[in-house]
Amino acid sequence: MKRILLLLALIAYCFLFYKQSIGVNVLIFSIFIVASIVALDRKVLQSKNWLLVAASVILTGVSATLYGNFLSLLGNITALVLLANLTLNPQSSLIFTFFQGTLSFATLPYFGLERIFDPKKNEPAVEPKADTEPYSFASFLKYFMPLLILVIFFFIYRASNPVFDTFIDNLNFDFISWSFVGFAAFGFLLLYGFYYQEPFPKLFRKDQQSLNGLPLEINPNEHGIFKELHKEMSAAKMTFGMLNLLLLLVVLLDLNFIWSGKLNAPMDYSQYVHQGINSSIFSIIIAIFVILYFFRGNLNRTADNKSVKYLALLWIAMNTVLLALCVHKNYTYIAECGLTHKRIGVYIYIALTLVGLITTTVKILQIKSNWYLVRFNFWSLFLTLVFSTTVNWNKVIIDYNSRFKSTVEREYYLFQLTDASLPLLKQKWEKMPLSNDYYSTYFSVIESDKIFERFLELKVKQFCREWENADWRSWNKEDERLYRALKQLEK
Repeated sequence: MKRILLLLALIAYCFLFYKQSIGVNVLIFSIFIVASIVALDRKVLQSKNWLLVAASVILTGVSATLYGNFLSLLGNITALVLLANLTLNPQSSLIFTFFQGTLSFATLPYFGLERIFDPKKNEPAVEPKADTEPYSFASFLKYFMPLLILVIFFFIYRASNPVFDTFIDNLNFDFISWSFVGFAAFGFLLLYGFYYQEPFPKLFRKDQQSLNGLPLEINPNEHGIFKELHKEMSAAKMTFGMLNLLLLLVVLLDLNFIWSGKLNAPMDYSQYVHQGINSSIFSIIIAIFVILYFFRGNLNRTADNKSVKYLALLWIAMNTVLLALCVHKNYTYIAECGLTHKRIGVYIYIALTLVGLITTTVKILQIKSNWYLVRFNFWSLFLTLVFSTTVNWNKVIIDYNSRFKSTVEREYYLFQLTDASLPLLKQKWEKMPLSNDYYSTYFSVIESDKIFERFLELKVKQFCREWENADWRSWNKEDERLYRALKQLEK
């Protein structure tokens, strides 16, 4: 059954994606993959994690159909990697699933030969056992050695036998499309790795043994740079106390600057935002790691740890204020210089960092383990990626920037959006603040005052030609909308 589905999946892969772009083909293939897994083993429907990831596969496929962008494809591939390993180990947490799935695909050239030439390896996957033996170098040599010997004798016979050499030279394989052969071979490797995931028992056992909660009793074997718990407690108090005072000074200075400071040039805004936000987010990540170290075990269980907890929670609260200042900085930057993908990304980074602070607070108050924090935040990262594919960010950027007064940076960024901004550029290019000299410098060509107009027309014709020549497999709603808008402007 699995072999038949692998063959059907390969046929669907070649038919839907060979010489095609991102579109409805991603959705059709996603539905087929999810349905094939359910047909192989309906028990996966009992796993909530599997159902959520499977829904993510379909959702990113819908996003690819709507927008046809790389973000939707990235989300779809990530979800498929997770789905492949969750099918093998439904009990695994998401982060271990990601590492196991990635490792399975990475080691496919090594373990794939074992499975292809040993039919017993192709039996349905079962839960990894503790006594599973690791693969040896000898198991690799038993496949590599015959191939090496075959290649050596092939060249020996060519050199020693003129008849055989002439026969090889006269072979004509022009009728074969080598690009398709390579595409199909690559697709076979990917799909084979998907349906035949390699189990990694050590990772699986590590995941099962790593609990979200911490035991209530003191662990005498806990490792750390402090040999005695009371010394670590004193160090924690001093660390969080001094960091709170330092962060308070930073926040007060930032608030004072926001109320009284003035920025005039876009470069000032860029420096103010980029340096401020990057440093702030980095400091918050370091703060989380400091908390993870001190609250990794025994410090949570001591009777006199309330003061340390209060200082740590105060530091988290002040870091949340720092995040709010980052939001204000980014908002100010956008209001002055326009919306871009990176500035949207800043909001996403801030949101993920806020989730990290919230889960860190839960860890301290409910005495959770560090693995709890890692698992929860990996879920938030994955779901953020999936749901971000449902938004047409190019259109959001264009609509936002077109409502405000034109500036050099706004229009230059619209120009960088290429296909997505073609209708707006074609409609308003004569009113843009950038001079033709600027575009001449950008393209390193100085021909005439009409250089940008000619370049824009070339881009429009290229987009329309590609749309008209594409078939239904590459169809997506966004490209159709742009094509219709461009044709409407020609009337």
